[in-house]
Amino acid sequence: MGFKEEDLHSNASIEAWNKWKSSNCQPNYRRNVQPDPTTSCGPYTPK
Repeated sequence: MGFKEEDLHSNASIEAWNKWKSSNCQPNYRRNVQPDPTTSCGPYTPK
């Protein structure tokens, strides 16, 4: 589409992702997938 590729990482986004990942990827709003999204970070497949 003509957009230049650019890195969207920031210290804040990396910190937020690390916090989410260390909390077993919670909150996680996936439904009808396996493994259980309340205890796993995936990868997910449909049930």
